[in-house]
Amino acid sequence: MPTQAKQFSDQTQLAATCRLIASFWLQEVDVAKLELLQDSQVRKAWIELGGVTLDDRSEPAATLDRLAADYCQLLIGPKKHLPPVQSVWADHNFQSVAASSTVRFYELFADYRSPGTIPDHLGCQLDFAAFLLDRVAHEQAAEQVLAQFWAEHLSWAGRLLHQVTVKADTEFYRSLATMTEQLIKELSA
Repeated sequence: MPTQAKQFSDQTQLAATCRLIASFWLQEVDVAKLELLQDSQVRKAWIELGGVTLDDRSEPAATLDRLAADYCQLLIGPKKHLPPVQSVWADHNFQSVAASSTVRFYELFADYRSPGTIPDHLGCQLDFAAFLLDRVAHEQAAEQVLAQFWAEHLSWAGRLLHQVTVKADTEFYRSLATMTEQLIKELSA
């Protein structure tokens, strides 16, 4: 695995990366995502960002099973899992102040639709950050909202990402945690 992640050349690339990483936190790898990561251009970019490829084309079902098992034991449970949810890490309770604060940010943009049902889920928060990054070029207010949102709603993720790195059974989820940490650093710079 590369030790140095690629720097992002523009907001569009950063937004696309943010959205892709968000999708892996929101849902386990499925056939479509596996095929996406095997596409030569996406594969190259993924590797440059520090990601691990999923090259076992001879046994895609076995690869998907391994990844699904790791995703479930890491993020869903039932025991000793690591919910990727801010309110759990900040307040030790689902749907707490962090969730309602996140929703208030989402409501600032009537055209934003969260991809998940738990508003302070890391994947939802990263998706919203991608939405804001797409808007920054056209709306100065979006840049201010992004900076405030990032400070209030993504600074919590470091502990989760460290634990995922420690507990993951697959190199894919370890690299996803590392990539997410790099992305958060990039956005907070």
